[in-house]
Amino acid sequence: MRMLIKDLGRNRGAVCASYARAERDGIVPSKSNKNDTIPEDYAIALWKDGERKGWF
Repeated sequence: MRMLIKDLGRNRGAVCASYARAERDGIVPSKSNKNDTIPEDYAIALWKDGERKGWF
């Protein structure tokens, strides 16, 4: 996700949509299926967690 932020800026919608698409396409590891979470919801949760922890 940090690479997407670097490429797309801090546009949450664009970054999360790109991350979800990358997960669906198998470009990033699929972590959303552990709890039956769809990639879009996982991407938003990852964004929020990253902001909270200061990752980007």
